[in-house]
Amino acid sequence: MSKAFDPAELEEMRADLERNPGYKGLGVVAQLHACKRADVIDALGLDPEDYARKPQPKVTPEQRADAVARVLAGENTADIATELGISKNAVYAWVSKAKQDAAAQPESTVKTPPQRPAVKLSAVAQSHFEDLDAAIDYMRQADLLSEEEFDALERFLATLGAFARGLEFAEEHAERSAE
Repeated sequence: MSKAFDPAELEEMRADLERNPGYKGLGVVAQLHACKRADVIDALGLDPEDYARKPQPKVTPEQRADAVARVLAGENTADIATELGISKNAVYAWVSKAKQDAAAQPESTVKTPPQRPAVKLSAVAQSHFEDLDAAIDYMRQADLLSEEEFDALERFLATLGAFARGLEFAEEHAERSAE
């Protein structure tokens, strides 16, 4: 080991790694303690295999085109990214590039993405509600929020939940009226 750590710093390292798990978290801990990833692994007696960079899944051009079409049709970007095992930012980049490419094409050659079944707004709102709820839980567990901030976010979350339920009610009412 190239750097020695005192017991208090080792305990702090362990706590930092618990708040920032995985490969990226190891890098964060190394930066916080001004050392290398290997120093953290050695100091804490970790298995290097547990903190090895994971290979990114291969996404075919067809999967990429389908993902873009789904986002443009209103599906949740996070759900699509999770399904493909990639980051949301990658999906956002694909959509952005597709929009730029479409804008650069002459009107007559612009291809519209294949139409997918309409996504219910209540499902989209519910998905955002669940994502926000998970983020708030994480921030609360990691002690990133004061009690006042947590209460404000909980009130906002309750409002979003009510909005999602209202959309669901409206959609059900519209379906019954259409019959």
